[in-house]
Amino acid sequence: MKPTITRPPVKPTSGSARWLTRPDSAGAGQLVLRTAAGIDRLYQTAALLDQGRLVGWSLTRLGTGETYHLDTSAEAWSCDCPAFTFTAHKRGPCKHILGLAAALRKIGWEM
Repeated sequence: MKPTITRPPVKPTSGSARWLTRPDSAGAGQLVLRTAAGIDRLYQTAALLDQGRLVGWSLTRLGTGETYHLDTSAEAWSCDCPAFTFTAHKRGPCKHILGLAAALRKIGWEM
């Protein structure tokens, strides 16, 4: 029989977001997401369209090239990052969803 592995509880996502470059009409901009530990992560943003309708965003982390896709077409947004994919049911939205939503609200972008 294998021993049971006890994992520590998952902490809720926290941090802050600000635009380094506000998104243009096509959604291209630069977004800084600051982690709870105070580490800044810079992302290039792009709007994802389906027949001219905004259905999501892509966030590409500068320096690593990691790209995450956010689906904003439903009321509950989703992200393809590992944190959301594997732990959203325990802690809710990931930093990409929370950060992008907060940053878009700050500039009055319709969501």
